[in-house]
Amino acid sequence: MTIEADAQAPLEPKPEIAKGLVIHKAGATSPSCRSTVETVDTCAVDPAKVYQLSGWLKNDGDGLVGLRVTWQKGDRQFSEHPVVLVANQPWKERSALLRPLPWADRVQVGVFTEGREGKSSFDNIQFVEKADGDVKPAPAVRFGQVAVNFEGTKGVFSAHIGGVTALVDATLALVSEDGKTVSGVESGIQPVATEEGGKVAFRGLLYDFLLQRSTNYLVGANAGAGGVEARFAVDPQPGSASKPRLSFYVVGPQALGEVELGLGDKHERLQPSDNKRLKNVTDVTFNIGQRPQLYLNFSSPVEVETRRMGVQRYVEVTFKTELAIEIAPENISEKQILANKLKDLDEAMQKNQWALAFRRCQEIDAKYRGKFDEAREKVDAARGKLDEAWKSDEEKIAQQLGLLKQFGAGAADATEKFLAELAGKWAETPRLSEIKTAMAQVEAARAAGKNQAAEEAAALDLGRAQKAFETGGDNLQVAVILCNKILRDFKDTEAAKAAKELLPKAEAAKEKYNNLADITDRLKHKVEAYAKAGDYDTAIQMIRNDPEFRAHAHELEELQAYVKVLEGKRNNK
Repeated sequence: MTIEADAQAPLEPKPEIAKGLVIHKAGATSPSCRSTVETVDTCAVDPAKVYQLSGWLKNDGDGLVGLRVTWQKGDRQFSEHPVVLVANQPWKERSALLRPLPWADRVQVGVFTEGREGKSSFDNIQFVEKADGDVKPAPAVRFGQVAVNFEGTKGVFSAHIGGVTALVDATLALVSEDGKTVSGVESGIQPVATEEGGKVAFRGLLYDFLLQRSTNYLVGANAGAGGVEARFAVDPQPGSASKPRLSFYVVGPQALGEVELGLGDKHERLQPSDNKRLKNVTDVTFNIGQRPQLYLNFSSPVEVETRRMGVQRYVEVTFKTELAIEIAPENISEKQILANKLKDLDEAMQKNQWALAFRRCQEIDAKYRGKFDEAREKVDAARGKLDEAWKSDEEKIAQQLGLLKQFGAGAADATEKFLAELAGKWAETPRLSEIKTAMAQVEAARAAGKNQAAEEAAALDLGRAQKAFETGGDNLQVAVILCNKILRDFKDTEAAKAAKELLPKAEAAKEKYNNLADITDRLKHKVEAYAKAGDYDTAIQMIRNDPEFRAHAHELEELQAYVKVLEGKRNNK
C-alpha cells in the first residue's frame, strides 16, 4: 500500500494534495485475497440520518475494487462494500447513499480490493451527512417468535428469537473446493432489494474469482410454517468449481449448549465445545434440551461445519445451487409429532389404558424430554397419575389377597380373574411383575387347596382300609386295594405313610386268609362224598388226620365248625 502522485484522480480544480492511495495486489495468496485500508478513527453516526459515501476508484488488473464501511457500536461491528467495480476500470467517481444500521453509533470508512494481479487506486474518499437523502431502512421479516433483520444493502441478515439475538452475520458466498477462494455478498455487485406480499428478496451478482466472471445470487425471506424461511440461490456457471456457502455465528444462550444434527433417520449430538464437519445434514438444533433454542431445517441435505469460537458458535452450510432454511425457536416437525403423541397419551390416560399410557410415556421421554419442556412436563404429570392409579390397584390387590388368605382355594378363581384383568391394564410395565407375584400366591393357594383335598380323600380311604383290615376275611382284598390307591393317587400325603405300613400287613393277612380258605375248600371237597353217604366217621377222620389241618387247626374256624356239624349228624344217626 503506497501513496503516489500517479494515483491522483482527474479532479477539477486540482486538489491541494495531488496524491492518491494505491494497493498493489501482487503476492496475494488466492484469487479473492482481500486488502483493506480504513480510517484510524471512527466518526459518530445517527441511524435516523442518511449519509453519502463517495470517492474516485481505478483498477488495473483483476478482481474487485470498491468503497467500504464498518458500522460499529461497542464490540459489535458490521462491514460491507456499498460501491463495487469489477476488473479493469479507468478512473470513475462513484457514490452511495447509506443509512446506518439501527444499532450503530459510529462508522469506520475505508476502501478495499480483491484479486491478485495489478493494482487498485483510490482518491478523494468522503463520508458526509446528506440532509436531503432518502434511504429506506433495511427490511425485516417476522413470524411468531422469529424475526429476520437484514443489515446493509447486500442480503446479510441476523435472526432473533423472542426479541433476543440468536444468529448474526448470515452471509452467502461462493467458495472454492479448498475453501481458500471466497466471494461473499458483502462484495455483491449491483444489489437490488424488493419487498412484496411479506416477502423480502435481495438480488445481485457474486463474482466467481475462479471463472473471473459474475453470477446471479438471491437472498430472501418470508414467513414459514413455524418461523421465518430464509432462501438462497446462486446460478450455476458451466465449469465453475465453486459452491454456494452460507456462514453465520450463533450467539447468546443458543451458542453455549449442546448441538443436535439430524442425519436422515438418525441424529448426532455435539457437546458445547465440539467441532465437527458432517454431510447429509437435514436439520440442526442449537442448545438442545435447554431454553432458548434455535432450530434450522434445511430444504435439502447439506454439508455443515461448526466450531466453537469463545462464547459464539461459527457455522458453515454448503449446498448445491438453491436452499431454503426454516428458522424457528424449536423443531417444528418434531413438535407436531410430539403434539400427536401427547394427544395419544392424554387419550390413553382418560380411558385408563395404563399399559398404553406407560408406553407412550417411555417413547416421549426417550426422544423428546431433552428437547421440549412440554414433553417433560406432560410425561411427569402422566407418570404421577399412573402412580396414583397403581396405588389404588395395589390396595385392591391387597384386599383380594386377604380374601385368598381367608378362604384359600375357594377364593382363587375370583382372585385370578381380578389379577388377569389388572395384568391386561398394566401389561409391559414394571407393575406387571408385582401382579405376577400376586398370581403366584393364587397358584399357591390353589395348590394348597388341592393338597388339603388330597389329604382328606387319602385319610378317608385309609380309614376304610384300616376297617377292612380289621374286619379281615374277604375285606382284606379291599384293604390291599385301598392302600395301593392311596400310594398311587395320594403319595405325598400323611395317609400314604400309614398306608405304606398297612399294605404289607394286609397283603400278608390276605395271603394267609386265602391259604386257609384253600385248605377248607380242599378238605370239604375231599370228604363231600362220605358225608353224603352218611359215613360221618370217615369224613371226620379224613379231616382230622390231614397234615395241613393239624398244622392250622386253631385258625381253620370254618372247617372246625364243619367238623362239629359232621359230629352232630353222626351222633344223631
